[in-house]
Amino acid sequence: AYIDVDGQPTQAWFRTSLLSERKQQQQQRAFLQSIQVGDAIEISPEQAPRLRCTAFVNAEIGETVHVVYPDQSDELISKDRLLPVPARRAVTFACQRVRIPNSIRADSAVLNKELQFLKNEAKLTRICAIDMNRHLEYVCRCENIARAAIFIDVLFSRIRRISALVREHEDLLIRAKTS
Repeated sequence: AYIDVDGQPTQAWFRTSLLSERKQQQQQRAFLQSIQVGDAIEISPEQAPRLRCTAFVNAEIGETVHVVYPDQSDELISKDRLLPVPARRAVTFACQRVRIPNSIRADSAVLNKELQFLKNEAKLTRICAIDMNRHLEYVCRCENIARAAIFIDVLFSRIRRISALVREHEDLLIRAKTS
């Protein structure tokens, strides 16, 4: 619809393109007018405009802005390099504590070995045994809570089976030595 018979852009294309460009310019002007000290912004580097870095506005001086980067370095830059920080979806984390069954509490070596596997499979941010292996504490995104609970049940069942096999093996070794 925007290309005519000769393969050239039509006037409708130019009109749509100009409207889009004007809207972007208006949004950029509104953003630049709303900047305040302390705001998080993104900066488009002059050499590589696609690479952006986050900084904080420290002061506004005419058509330039003094910014401070997270590594505490600072720079005086022109306003035309400033970009709004894109909106990011908030992520909520949950911390849960689960009692470790007595039947597997003693096998701390097996438990600790399985925790790293559990962390990766259940998509946990952090997991550790606390209170002398009485509790398992884990942190994960809220959407992974149900998944983590299932994996913890599986983990406890696995450790019980491993512990039972180890005890059977030790009993067999003891019987073999005594006979």
